[in-house]
Amino acid sequence: MVPSRTEDKRHFAGARGLTLLVMLILAIILFGMFVGAIAQKILGYGNRGIDWGRAIIAGLVGSFVGGLVISLLAGDGLDLRPSGIIGSILGAVIVTVLLKRLDK
Repeated sequence: MVPSRTEDKRHFAGARGLTLLVMLILAIILFGMFVGAIAQKILGYGNRGIDWGRAIIAGLVGSFVGGLVISLLAGDGLDLRPSGIIGSILGAVIVTVLLKRLDK
């Protein structure tokens, strides 16, 4: 039995949706790494080299909390705006400081 064109389109749409989801997850992780690395550089911790594990954690948590709070306070909603990026960096700085204090 030969699959119909409708079944082919559904299969392609499902595969495309999965690919987009994987790309979104990778983009979020890379953005978290970038923001976490910036936070370490701002605090001077990056002079000895960037701790990428800590950068991912601080970037993801800081981006979620800081970026979301600042974006909502600025009235930008969930759109990608400078206020959210600045909030992400500030959130990552706070999380990096907290993680550094927990190490002691």
